[in-house]
Amino acid sequence: MNNIHRKRTWSSQTQLGDYFGISAKKVGSILNHHGLRHGRRATNQAIQSGWAMLTPLRDGTPHYLWNSEKVVGLIGQHYVLLDEVDYWVQLIQKRFRGFNRLLRMGKPDEAHKLPIFDDLPNSLYHEVMAKISQQQEAA
Repeated sequence: MNNIHRKRTWSSQTQLGDYFGISAKKVGSILNHHGLRHGRRATNQAIQSGWAMLTPLRDGTPHYLWNSEKVVGLIGQHYVLLDEVDYWVQLIQKRFRGFNRLLRMGKPDEAHKLPIFDDLPNSLYHEVMAKISQQQEAA
């Protein structure tokens, strides 16, 4: 069982999607479907009942974090939580795609600042890398 979501009390839609291997947009659709979000904003009810928290960006743009435990339970009604190895495999692959995108955009300095492996637990490193290698060989 993947307990990675329990390390964060509050998560972004992107982080929540990573636990299941789905997009932030898909997470938003689920939140909308359950009346916790309307458009791109958390509902007042979601905020008042502890499902969401408003955390504006530096420029004042509204941004919401979501209660990890509650929302993971909700998404789990629709999708299967990734095991810890698969979570890290998809997260590192996603980070590599971002790295390559920045290189293609001619931004190597930004690309090399990305924390691709920084938070990968040492105990999972070999298993995660082996699975990534297997997937690349199969492709």
